[in-house]
Amino acid sequence: MFSSGIYKNRLYKILISTGTIVIVLLAVLSGSYLHLQQKSSYIHNLSNSTAALEANSNIAMNLISRAVNDVSRDKSITKWVNSSSANDFYFNSITALKQLRIITTDSSMLNYELAVTTVGPLEFDGKSYGMVLDQSGTVDRDKFLRHVKGLTKEEMEAMEQHFSASNRPFSLPHYENDRLKSVYYIVKDYRYSSSLLCFVTIPIETLTGSARPGQFLLYSDDQLLAVSHREADMYELFSNIMNMGMEAADSGIGQQEFFKLGKEYVFPTSLPAIGWEIAYVYDSYMLGSGQIVFFLLILVTAACIFTFLIALLVEALYKPIREVVEDSMDSPEAGKPIDEFKILRQNSEKIKSLSKTLMEAMDENERLASQQQYRRLLFAPQPGGLAECGEEPEEDYSVVVVEFQPVNEGSSPSCIVILKQYVHEFTMNVPDMTFVDLDSTRCAMIVKSGNTDEILLQLYELLRYLTQKPEDETINQWIALSNPRNGLNRIWLAYQETLRILEYKHVYGHTNILTFEQIRSVDAVTYSYPLSMENRMVHCIVEGKEEALQIFDQLIRTNLVDKTLSIESIQSFVYVLIGTLGRVFQELKTSPEALLKEDINFMYLYEHWSDSVTITTLRHAIQDILTAVSCRGENNDEKLLNEMIRYIHTNYTDDIMLNDMADQFNISPKYCGILFKQLSGQNFKDYLNRYRIEKAKELLQKEHGIKIAELSLMVGFNSANSFIRVFGKYTGVTPKAYMESLKSSSIS
Repeated sequence: MFSSGIYKNRLYKILISTGTIVIVLLAVLSGSYLHLQQKSSYIHNLSNSTAALEANSNIAMNLISRAVNDVSRDKSITKWVNSSSANDFYFNSITALKQLRIITTDSSMLNYELAVTTVGPLEFDGKSYGMVLDQSGTVDRDKFLRHVKGLTKEEMEAMEQHFSASNRPFSLPHYENDRLKSVYYIVKDYRYSSSLLCFVTIPIETLTGSARPGQFLLYSDDQLLAVSHREADMYELFSNIMNMGMEAADSGIGQQEFFKLGKEYVFPTSLPAIGWEIAYVYDSYMLGSGQIVFFLLILVTAACIFTFLIALLVEALYKPIREVVEDSMDSPEAGKPIDEFKILRQNSEKIKSLSKTLMEAMDENERLASQQQYRRLLFAPQPGGLAECGEEPEEDYSVVVVEFQPVNEGSSPSCIVILKQYVHEFTMNVPDMTFVDLDSTRCAMIVKSGNTDEILLQLYELLRYLTQKPEDETINQWIALSNPRNGLNRIWLAYQETLRILEYKHVYGHTNILTFEQIRSVDAVTYSYPLSMENRMVHCIVEGKEEALQIFDQLIRTNLVDKTLSIESIQSFVYVLIGTLGRVFQELKTSPEALLKEDINFMYLYEHWSDSVTITTLRHAIQDILTAVSCRGENNDEKLLNEMIRYIHTNYTDDIMLNDMADQFNISPKYCGILFKQLSGQNFKDYLNRYRIEKAKELLQKEHGIKIAELSLMVGFNSANSFIRVFGKYTGVTPKAYMESLKSSSIS
């Protein structure tokens, strides 16, 4: 019995995913529809509210405009303005004040104030008289403007300059705590020489009602008069409103009921009575938290009901599968879902998998065993050969060696690996040809055939196959073919023959097939002494390694035992060996007398090159040098190391190099570097740089203000950049950062 399976879970996932997508889509569509409906209702309410505000504002402005006109035409008020003397001015003010109260009483339902004054003080008998008439009585003009209405000096000067140049009405906003409280609407009666001035104070409630919008702007003739909040973004909002109005006018749309700026709705209205326009600004519509919670509750309820119905449907559909699987399965692991349809195929799949793994393992073991056996055949004679494997020992075998060499040092080693893989693929398609991997640059093929011409045809085909590969452009390649040998136990002789053939590869062009017949005449008269073997033997002697004697014996065996050289070739070969011995003393920067405590008569050796004792003398000399080098190392290592370190400590301020120290101790630079590395465990350059950096740190601790350029010269660096780079390598910080850390630690 099992609780769940993979296909059952998958069925749940598919149905639940599909249902979730459907519910989300329905939720998005219904939410969008609800939002649009609420938004439309919200904008409709704003339009109605704005229309009501516009109607009330126009009624109020019409009444205020009529009151201003009545004041301008009243004879008592005009008589007061045109008084000819100071007595008349004060006497006429009484009747003018009564008449002002009568006029403003008609519109007492409105919340506004109307005062009467003159543009400037009146002059009588050389004195100035300034008075303001309002509903409460008379007050000094300057006191009224400055203290009662709160006008600043700049605003008063702006008002006087305006009316001196124009008869058009003038408006001033009045703010408290950066919020608009009222608007001063000042009208000049241009019909009288004294210029009657009506000063109307319009509270903001008269324009916007008791339920104010979030923001509003008051403007006239593209000029901003007042804003609800004195903030910088309100002026940017006014600029955007003007641009929207001009775009609508240019497109012939006319005045719009409202338009949207960013996240805000703007409803423009006009007050024709006084030539003002008001733009009411409301925030964009957002669903309320209660609406969102209610909508989410409906969504969650629908999801729960849908999940329950899906569970019933899945159980009904899955019942037949459950009955079949329970009869053909083992006990499942607790809590782990099963793969229902995989159970029926499980056993057969296991058998196929085990069979395939076994076959691959057998093939791999057979291939490895074959490779190891053939490598043994190449490197040493096998008396029994492969007779136990069913091979015929009387068959002829030939050996082919393919050598790859990069054209330049930048060539990737992976190119050689790829080319060797191509060779392996080629041999798999050729009967009786076995591939053997030798080392990083060479591979071999053992060919069960004695027909050299047939093998050459196959090798030319291989050469054409390799030259078509892109890796061939950066790799030189040579193919050496041996003469046939009879029997498996003679394959190693064929392999040695291919190695001798490859010694002459540079005589021929790269990408060639070489046979022993091609080099026979050259090999018979030429001794074999590759430069690599000479360098290796000299290096081993200098380091005191016994491997040098093995290389010497191999050279003697190759040239004087395995070959029949001419007299001239033998003489040249012996001369080269004598020269190599002289090179050893040059590398050691010493003489035979100093190292061996006896002289070597090189002239005698050259003259008696044909004596057999000469070869023995050279071998004994190499043995004596190895012994002397070993003894000298044991006795003088510590003393020589101390002298080398003392030389570095004494001359680190100069631009010294390894060559300088080698000359100091009369040894070759190469040997000097090897010796210093063996004795100290560090190479010369690394030890020198570390010591210079330590000295630089000591100088920085003594003199905090020293310049980096001067410091680099003091410790032996020819440039400040090199000093900074090496200092960072060994300390992890720059000299400047190290200096600052010293200063901070000294302060603390």
